[in-house]
This record gives sequence, C-alpha cells and structure tokens, in this order.
Amino acid sequence: MPHNGIDFGAGTGTPVYASAAGVVSSAGNAGPCGNMVEIDHGSCLTTNYCHLSRFAAGLHAGQHVEGRQLVGYVGATGRV
Repeated sequence: MPHNGIDFGAGTGTPVYASAAGVVSSAGNAGPCGNMVEIDHGSCLTTNYCHLSRFAAGLHAGQHVEGRQLVGYVGATGRV
C-alpha cells in the first residue's frame, strides 16, 4: 500500500534514534505498521518509527525524549 513516509533499510536489531526532541504519543502495535513509536515534536510535526523489532527499555507514551535518544530497534513487524 502506498504511504507518505520514507522507509530506510537496516539490519534487524540496528538501534533507532529519535530525530529530534519531543513527547512519545504512542508506543505499541499499530497494525500494518507493526511495532511503532510516534513522537510529537510540536508545531504540527510528528515522526513515526515503524516495523520495530522491539522498543527501548522503559519507553512509554507521555515520555519526553531528546534528539538522538534510543527509541527502538529495526525489525520486520507489521506489513513489510
């Protein structure tokens, strides 16, 4: 299915870092997106990290994250 995102390829287990500071809107299973972390950066800007194999330890909705903070690990969950 087409979508408006950009998929980057990396080996399973490769660390995934937040692109900028923000607040975690959600962290969990998102159907076709698989394990997903959504971060709200304010000013109507969000980032989504999909298909993760697992999440960073302790990551949860409402948590503030900094840029380059670990949020999960590359995987192949959901519709890949």
